[in-house]
Amino acid sequence: MKRLSILLFLYFICVQVNAQYILAFHTENNDSFREWNIEVEIDSVTIIEGELELTWGLSNDFTAWQYSIGDFDGDIVQKYDNNPGFWELRQGSEVVSITRTWPNDPTSWKIKMGKQQFTINSKYGNTVDEWQNRETNKGDLLIYTENEGDPRDWLIEDYMNDNIPFSMRLAAVFISIFSSSPKI
Repeated sequence: MKRLSILLFLYFICVQVNAQYILAFHTENNDSFREWNIEVEIDSVTIIEGELELTWGLSNDFTAWQYSIGDFDGDIVQKYDNNPGFWELRQGSEVVSITRTWPNDPTSWKIKMGKQQFTINSKYGNTVDEWQNRETNKGDLLIYTENEGDPRDWLIEDYMNDNIPFSMRLAAVFISIFSSSPKI
């Protein structure tokens, strides 16, 4: 009986292990933040690459983006011209709202889709090199620059709970990196 209890306990621990999805963001060119390469882990042996780029790159418009990562593609747009604190990610029938937690504070964002919601914040208020999900009941999401002070390369530790959709994870990573990078 004791062995059966231990085996059941270990089974339930293993079943609840979270998979990692988003791994990294890297700029396509070292002198521009208009195009990004994205690395995503599908399973423990398959890594695919995707891209995120400005929709209207020639007009220097950083308010509209499009992405394609394997079977996932969609748009990320600033919802209103006069409100940089409200963004929307659309992927198929999924719509994720990305809003500032506090007006005029680009270091804290609410990510919401339907009834699911979590907040992503810069880990330290005075620097935007490292971001994290503060709600540990949703799993762990840590976003940080590969080299301190260099926003061209980002590493992501995505251990969010399995019920958090890819679109919400991508929204959190996007707004963190967007808020931390120059618009050139």
